[in-house]
Amino acid sequence: MTVDWDDLPKTVREAAQNRVGAVTDATTVRGGQNCDVATVLQTVGESVFLKGVHGVSRRMRFLRNEADAGRITAGVAPAVLFSDDVEDWFVVGFEYIHGRDANLAPNSDDLGRVAATLQRISTVRAPHLRALRDRWSPADSWELLTDLEPETTLAERKTRELS
Repeated sequence: MTVDWDDLPKTVREAAQNRVGAVTDATTVRGGQNCDVATVLQTVGESVFLKGVHGVSRRMRFLRNEADAGRITAGVAPAVLFSDDVEDWFVVGFEYIHGRDANLAPNSDDLGRVAATLQRISTVRAPHLRALRDRWSPADSWELLTDLEPETTLAERKTRELS
């Protein structure tokens, strides 16, 4: 169930507004499946896409990893403006980019853009992260996910391992 901006706890709304300024309008996005709040916040100066999850869970881990990935892929993915733990919520503010799903049908004009984006992503370096092929095998990947701490990111865990 997606929570509307006005139904979020006051502490979560205040934390977001401390980062982006006063919210003048909020439009709930109903298409996502992995978060409890997905909304476009309008402020005096900008629009921000806010995602959040309630409670420690796999979805919280996934959102933390999404925030990490957004920071690593700066310039390719929407910028991560902030991320905050507020009580039992984790929220991330992203640069808002108006868009649509890519058309992947044969001969679509979008295919060239998708290929160019994949090419750019292939050049992103994250030396502090091990390649997925080195971290997970198909047989144990789900067991590994259940063992990871959902309240920490992969980057944080890797830093601890290196310490």
